Amino acid sequence: MTTSEESGQRIGFLGPEGTFTHETAEMAAEKLGWSGATYLPYPTSVAAVAAAARGEVDFAVVADSTSLSGPMPDVAKAIETEGVRRVDHIQRVCHYHLLTLPGATAAGLTSIYSHAKATGDCRAHLERLAPGIPHLDTTSTGAGVRKVA
Repeated sequence: MTTSEESGQRIGFLGPEGTFTHETAEMAAEKLGWSGATYLPYPTSVAAVAAAARGEVDFAVVADSTSLSGPMPDVAKAIETEGVRRVDHIQRVCHYHLLTLPGATAAGLTSIYSHAKATGDCRAHLERLAPGIPHLDTTSTGAGVRKVA
């Protein structure tokens, strides 16, 4: 089947909707010419890979490294052990933002919620902007935003 004939693909990604991985899944669908794709969020990238291996989704879009803090060994291991194969590679720029509720100030921060890879990528900036504030891991950057909201 050619990419122009493919439509309605089920694509798993690290959720919730609105994550960098969700945006990248949409980019992949556009790049491959898939119309009508269905995007299914998973709580972790490893879970999205496992869903692809089980046939719950046709494809899983996962991040396997970042340029600042390097590879994600758990994702690489899942790809290897689940027996799925890489179809394509998309390199993209992600811009991180430190978000608060309206009226909040940096001085009033008590904790920072985000994916560990994101806080790792931003460690120097976070230490400068919010020194001493604990970083609490969430399953994704989007989940961190939802936790704060």
